Amino acid sequence: MPRTLYRDAALADGTGPQLKVGVSLLVADDRIEWIRPSDDEPDPGPGTEVVDASGCTIVPGLVDSHSHLTLPGGAHWIDRGFDPADRLLQAFKYAGMLALAEPLAEALADALATRDARRPDVVIAVPLSQRRQRERGFNHAHEIARRLAMRLQLPLGHALARTRDAPPQAGLTLRERARNLHDAFEASRSVSGRAVAIVDDVMTTGATLRAASRALRAAGAARIDAWVVARTPAR
Repeated sequence: MPRTLYRDAALADGTGPQLKVGVSLLVADDRIEWIRPSDDEPDPGPGTEVVDASGCTIVPGLVDSHSHLTLPGGAHWIDRGFDPADRLLQAFKYAGMLALAEPLAEALADALATRDARRPDVVIAVPLSQRRQRERGFNHAHEIARRLAMRLQLPLGHALARTRDAPPQAGLTLRERARNLHDAFEASRSVSGRAVAIVDDVMTTGATLRAASRALRAAGAARIDAWVVARTPAR
């Protein structure tokens, strides 16, 4: 199976402007395996052809099932069969690839339209603690929610906040997750009587969304919907 590593490209959104440079893209059999920063790329494996893609642009595709890679020799369409949402979310969340917020928000907007979802009065992102946001440099849920609210022409609210810095949820049992997030959120009365849509990237057990919903309900929210890009499969 032919494998090609395109190194030092620029990552862009669907409109074309460069948003992040120094990005590597591994393509195997015309399918994307991963997109990572060039200074933090995994071992591409033996026999991989390495291409200097500096000056080239990657437009990641999620909704249209393709990614567009513009190289000196011309444009190429690459099937995203090995580029599922979980890998895009990991690159977005942990590798700081903010350009991916746009296709993720677009995918969520399309899913909501397909399901004829009820329109809320306000869209609110699940907040990070101040410490975690400083470490990461951005709130991934907010970046998706901001773009989603613009697409749907809905106001973006900031009525939800973290009251404390809870340990990461990864690796915890369902009961431990619920205990970990007990009273971890608070909401302002600005949501009283309003329909709220909470936005997050991934739902695993739902513990985070339930904790956030409790805070919004306590503040008087009339209806609460949870909108997520992906859900971890039940085991």
